[in-house]
Amino acid sequence: MLAGRWVPLPFILVVSLLAGCIEVDMSVPSFPDMAASFGVSEGHIQRTITYNFLGFVFGALIYGPLSESIGRRKTMLIGGAIMLLGALGCTYATSIDLLMLSRFIQGLGACTPVVVAYAIISDRYQGAAMYSMIGLVNACISIFMSLAPLAGGWINEHWGGARKLCGCRGDYRSGGFAGIVVPA
Repeated sequence: MLAGRWVPLPFILVVSLLAGCIEVDMSVPSFPDMAASFGVSEGHIQRTITYNFLGFVFGALIYGPLSESIGRRKTMLIGGAIMLLGALGCTYATSIDLLMLSRFIQGLGACTPVVVAYAIISDRYQGAAMYSMIGLVNACISIFMSLAPLAGGWINEHWGGARKLCGCRGDYRSGGFAGIVVPA
């Protein structure tokens, strides 16, 4: 589909950051429904953010050196597969413990586009151009994170609850992962 066409690097970086930046914020409006679905308090559901963040931080320690040793693209593929696995785990979780584990796994994969995007920027740009790209990426991350709860609330309201939201995220990730794999 894109064979022979040039796609600007900033566009590729921004699109790759989308999934990693919205995955937590998009689920926040569904916390009351998720709590009811699992029969736990909202405070217990809020711990999914902690587990996700721990996965994100731990993954960031791994993916930087990994992208240096095996390459940026392979690292993105591995991270995308891990993020998809976590999203599917969230979709089909039958217990709160499985949901927590799935959110940790999701965080492990979600940090990949962020880590690799900054590595690509430092590879391709120097000086003022590099700082300009970092500014663009940071602005996009801020926009994605501020719009994600609106999208999550809309999905929760119109498509019927937390399970549908997790399923939508799973479908989005599998589509995004296919977009990374297919051009291979």
